[in-house]
Amino acid sequence: MQCTAVDRYHFNADGLMYEGETLFDLLDATQSAGVLPSDDSWLFRALMGASRLHRVFQDARRALRLG
Repeated sequence: MQCTAVDRYHFNADGLMYEGETLFDLLDATQSAGVLPSDDSWLFRALMGASRLHRVFQDARRALRLG
């Protein structure tokens, strides 16, 4: 899912910006916020691999003419 780019800025206690970033999509935003693991982690790769299972089962069902 693509979302509109969002600029996010981080400020220190003095109100000075010490980091700025542009988030381009929902996945990037949730990873930056710590909701999802980074894309180089084993957990992220496992989650993305699990998302392919539906397609594998669907293809097998069609090949076996079960649906």
